[in-house]
Amino acid sequence: MRAVLDLNYFICKPYTNKRWDDEMKGIAKGTGHKVSVWELRQLNLIPELLKASCSILGGWGVATTTGWPIHLRALDWEQHAPMS
Repeated sequence: MRAVLDLNYFICKPYTNKRWDDEMKGIAKGTGHKVSVWELRQLNLIPELLKASCSILGGWGVATTTGWPIHLRALDWEQHAPMS
């Protein structure tokens, strides 16, 4: 499965904005490199491989009770996706 995810990454890379790679590098650095950039890329490509999509919601400041940022990502399955 990891090889397929890597292949998907290399196929999509020419069409993907550099900021996504920069984000993965920043997240890996934030974990103290306990999670590698490759592992993060693979995790982020699973929905692409399975034909899923995501609903995303974010709130911060006065939109939250504490003022702290809140981020929600829900994995939505297409009715005819392979994993449905």
